[in-house]
Amino acid sequence: MSEVLKLEKTLRKQTTSDDVQASKIASTAERILSLQPNHVYAMQCKSVALLHSGRFAAALSVLENLQLEATPFKNSATFHLHKAYCHYRLMQYTEARAELQERQQRGPMSAAARHLLAQIHYNLEEYAEAAAMYAELVADGAYRDDVEKQELLTNYTASLSACAPEKVAAVVRDEADEKTPDLLFNLATAQVEAQNYEAAQATLLQAEQLCAAIFPKSKLRSLKDALAASSEVLQAQLGVQLGAPTSIGGSSSIATSPERCFFNEVCSNWVQQAYVAFMRHREDDVRRIVDLILTCKPSSAVTSAVAGILYTALQRSADFFDSHRKLKAAQHVKVLPRLTSKQLIAVQYNTALLQLSAGALDRCTRTVEQMEKAHPNNELTHSLRLVLAVRELKKKKPLPANSPSSASRPTRTATDSARDVQECVRNYEAEATRHQGAGSSEAGNRKRHRFLQLITAQLFLEQGDLAHAVETLKALEDSTVARRPTTVMTMAAWEAQIGDVDAAMALLRERLTATTCGYSIAVKKAVLLWAVQDLAMARGHYAAVGQLLKAVQAADASLEKDREVTALLVICLAETDLAAAKRVIATLDADAAAALSGAGSNSHTAPSDKQIEALVRGNPGAAAMSELGYRRVTVVDQEGAAADGGRAASGAGLPQRRRRAMRRPAKNMDGKPDPERWIPMSLRSYIKDLPERRKKELRRLRAFDQEQKRRAAAAASHKQKKDEQLQRQHVAEASPVASAA
Repeated sequence: MSEVLKLEKTLRKQTTSDDVQASKIASTAERILSLQPNHVYAMQCKSVALLHSGRFAAALSVLENLQLEATPFKNSATFHLHKAYCHYRLMQYTEARAELQERQQRGPMSAAARHLLAQIHYNLEEYAEAAAMYAELVADGAYRDDVEKQELLTNYTASLSACAPEKVAAVVRDEADEKTPDLLFNLATAQVEAQNYEAAQATLLQAEQLCAAIFPKSKLRSLKDALAASSEVLQAQLGVQLGAPTSIGGSSSIATSPERCFFNEVCSNWVQQAYVAFMRHREDDVRRIVDLILTCKPSSAVTSAVAGILYTALQRSADFFDSHRKLKAAQHVKVLPRLTSKQLIAVQYNTALLQLSAGALDRCTRTVEQMEKAHPNNELTHSLRLVLAVRELKKKKPLPANSPSSASRPTRTATDSARDVQECVRNYEAEATRHQGAGSSEAGNRKRHRFLQLITAQLFLEQGDLAHAVETLKALEDSTVARRPTTVMTMAAWEAQIGDVDAAMALLRERLTATTCGYSIAVKKAVLLWAVQDLAMARGHYAAVGQLLKAVQAADASLEKDREVTALLVICLAETDLAAAKRVIATLDADAAAALSGAGSNSHTAPSDKQIEALVRGNPGAAAMSELGYRRVTVVDQEGAAADGGRAASGAGLPQRRRRAMRRPAKNMDGKPDPERWIPMSLRSYIKDLPERRKKELRRLRAFDQEQKRRAAAAASHKQKKDEQLQRQHVAEASPVASAA
């Protein structure tokens, strides 16, 4: 019997035994192929063994060699499934889809192949196709047990949350026998897509509780516990030296601790909670969550990348280098293929904004070009491209009046610049519409036009052309945005800033007295309070704001007797018409007296003496606070005490504060004090990372310097004492001479 036959017999025993070991099968198959390179059975066994060992590139190479052989196996469904799976694990999703679709044309596919094709559609962001295939798998019952059913439902809801988020709740309610953290996370993602952030937060908290139930030994149970824990507790539980760039997990014992396992599992949930808080404008909560995640370093690089995107959105203007470092980490070659298109464009968009703020226009242009290649129709791409186009227009600045060529070249005015911006926006919109072609819908064109209108207003604002910015906002086709209180207040503030107070008051009066699609009472009062603070008190337009308050009270009966609005009117009248202000104050006092006596309303009774005493105790006046020994020191008190020398001499004035000595004198760093001079020397950023030998040398030099200073101070003190002693001797010697004279 030849050597090949013996090895083939051994290989068949290894593949049919109860204890199958992939490494031994691969080794035996490799020995056969070294003797006979085109041995079909050995190639089949080697490819399967490599698949089980996770060596997908080597398995794909063996399958491609097997495809060149004349064997019916290369046309089987198993061969196509194995080859597609290798492409899938190597993130070659297009090749994997082509492999399975080629097999699909020859006949029906197995449940495993259909499941793999659905996963490929999902990774290619073809969410509708993936959801349709998962719906068929669930309807056909293509699962062996409840675990596989839960996995199918998880993938199904993940696909639906991206293409049809309104259907996810029904699937979770009707199809799922048991709610899992992943199912609830997908439901929360669908609620975020539908902008239902309160429901999404509640769902995420429920998913967090289910995830904590999986790790009963973990002392860390929720995000609230993690945020409340001290740095020492987190360091002990998660094994991360907080504030230091350590690797994920720390020691092996801590890396597998229940707290670390729970943190790695729930971290994506916490990132989603941070995003929900960001959309609800709770920046402080977002900052705390993101700092916790980035400090403790989750095992998922994608989770860290998404947290880095949120961090950059919060801290872009605060810390350029740290934000740039986070974005570079998110663009790592191992992380980038695992990001979705939304996450990828968010990384590129924040990078472009960072480069734009730093003045690196060339790098920003290259980043925007990359965005245009990958996402030509995205709104963020449109906005950045327009910003760069307007930056090019800014280079056409008017020449100085005293330049030689200014007489021959006309000066560009603000109207010319506005016309150029509008023309640039129109050209870009026409180009985008032409690029879309016949496939663009009317609704999509309207949405793009409205978005470009807002971008145009932003461009005028950056150029300081508030008049054209207001004109652009007034011409908005989206009436919902134009009627928002923030939009109206912004336009009124801009018009007041350019000096057109009448137009600002007319705009506010129109919106606050509107009968159709008007504001609520609370919104009206908030807008009026802003008008008094910003337009009257800050800019001095008391008369105009007073007329606005009167008009709003006349149009709305519920605000006519409102004490808060009337008090705002008193503030404005006190600066323009003092007599009218006193009359309004008298009206307020009469209403207050009527309320106290019970005559103003039948539903409210006058408070009793005990109730009044309780109110006084709860809100003590100046006399009560003086009896308790509390006295607020004001600037007037300090000036009076300084002017009254008699009181100060008798001890009745304010005591002089003793000036505290500095803990350490500031270093002379070329005229700039050391910003870390209050931190101990060993913990300063420019000292702690130095080698021990250099630290020792610095300590020696500092000790020598301190010793020199002490000796110099001692010598100066000794010299001063000696000079004083000599002076006393001279005085003593001169005294007899003076008496004799």
